[in-house]
Amino acid sequence: MGECDHKQGPGIYYFADGSKYDGQWENGKKQGQGTYQWKSGSRYEGQWKNDCMHGQGTLYHPDGSKYKGQWVNDKQQGEGFIIMPMVVGMKDNGSTIRNRDKGRSRGSMGINT
Repeated sequence: MGECDHKQGPGIYYFADGSKYDGQWENGKKQGQGTYQWKSGSRYEGQWKNDCMHGQGTLYHPDGSKYKGQWVNDKQQGEGFIIMPMVVGMKDNGSTIRNRDKGRSRGSMGINT
């Protein structure tokens, strides 16, 4: 399936690189609510504007980490949370963490494509 500039309304599109978009289209661009999955297994679920992650959304990574928050033109911006799986025995500020499987922090994380 080749690129087409006439995608409109809801639909699923499979890209040549192995990635997939399932959501709303407007004038051939991702627009509104949708889910984009990279070949790597990373996935973004949320709002799109003019082919960019824009608005509220969540970026999931195969290792279980995720960023949930605001996006502007494909960049994390504004309020958001990074949630990362933690390993028993991992040190956090010098203290050993036991029987804890998730931690929260602020910051940004990249997209592993």
